[in-house]
Amino acid sequence: MSGEGEGEVRVCKHWLRIKFCYYGDECKYLHPPDIVPSRPFTDKSKRYDGKITSEGKKKRPRVRNFSKTSVFRYFLLDKFGLQFLKSGSGVLDIAGGNGQLAFELLNLSGVPCTIIDPRKTNLQHSYKKLKIGMYWRNRIFAHYNTRSWEESLATGPINPIHYRLFFEEYLWDTQLSMDERLELHQENIKKSCLIRWTKKGLREDQVEEYEYELPQNGMGEEANQPNGVKKTKYIKNKSRAQQVTEIKEDQLEDYDAITDGEAFYINWDEKNQDAEETAPEEEQQEIDPPQQQSTDLNTSHLFQENQEPDEDIGLEKLIEAISGCSIVVGMHPDQAAGAIIDYCLAVGKPFAITPCCVYADQFPKRKLKDGTPVRTDQHFLQYLIEKDPQNILQDTLAFEGKNVVLYSNPSLFVNSIK
Repeated sequence: MSGEGEGEVRVCKHWLRIKFCYYGDECKYLHPPDIVPSRPFTDKSKRYDGKITSEGKKKRPRVRNFSKTSVFRYFLLDKFGLQFLKSGSGVLDIAGGNGQLAFELLNLSGVPCTIIDPRKTNLQHSYKKLKIGMYWRNRIFAHYNTRSWEESLATGPINPIHYRLFFEEYLWDTQLSMDERLELHQENIKKSCLIRWTKKGLREDQVEEYEYELPQNGMGEEANQPNGVKKTKYIKNKSRAQQVTEIKEDQLEDYDAITDGEAFYINWDEKNQDAEETAPEEEQQEIDPPQQQSTDLNTSHLFQENQEPDEDIGLEKLIEAISGCSIVVGMHPDQAAGAIIDYCLAVGKPFAITPCCVYADQFPKRKLKDGTPVRTDQHFLQYLIEKDPQNILQDTLAFEGKNVVLYSNPSLFVNSIK
């Protein structure tokens, strides 16, 4: 078949590169069966053959992909179905990172989502894609979007509920008293508010006071802007403390854009009063904030070092969201991969995760059933599968890099809601 505007027959560029095309028979370009792809995709290796070349010296290897987040969303919908994902309190996204998976599930498929991740979300790019209709341009995947572009434009983007916390055992350990869980919860809040993401992973900053934003609203409920943030400073990186922005009342209109990103908060310190009060240039780009969102920024709690545990720190609602979720997912959840599976096996919930880094140095006691230390990617996958080998399935997602997905057998759970 000829390409648009051309009389010559053309070969699909995706077929040339990886001998794989999402359009399949509906592609308007040719898929010669005897072609030798430049980067063949093989089931044996569960990833693309060959090493991924670096884009320059001492830079992280660049991984090409067809929207990893969207591919994972399609997988969840195909395997577990829309009705099941929407059941209960919806999807629980652990280590959700930028929040893109939860954002797509909520805004495109209408699936309620709760994120648990100590890092701040960054959905500016998702807002742009939603606004210009990029999520609806591909007819092949249109059936995965239950909300139309017109509907999304009318309501505006909706932010998923996000708890800036680590996923720890006290959140589901019913053997602990509520007082014990509250104490552990406050410690979790403290740790989460003091960390920031760096090129070397999560790092903790030493400060005596910190601020915690408490999610409160439900899906689709319009969130009120905060009535004022009392002299709270935003710092992109502690080593560059001169880049400080004080969030004043007249800046609340742009509150989301200012605070989204890899950031942490500290209470106003008198010694920083002379610091430059200008946010980094990349943080000042004008982006339309959500018209509606499910993360309420109206309630901010400042916790002191000597403050006693308070019942009003969102623990009960968080426990309800966790216990009532339909499935627990993790897209490259880093150190949380094992905890996700352990929790789901303990309480009988399904999961779907794409494991990434092994973190062998942080978990030196991990061993396979035959005694082999868990040091490689294949060891790690086998270690996770050995937790329940009869019911943990394995598949490969169609993108480069860490693309193996481990998931619960859907037949054990999906029929339970019918």
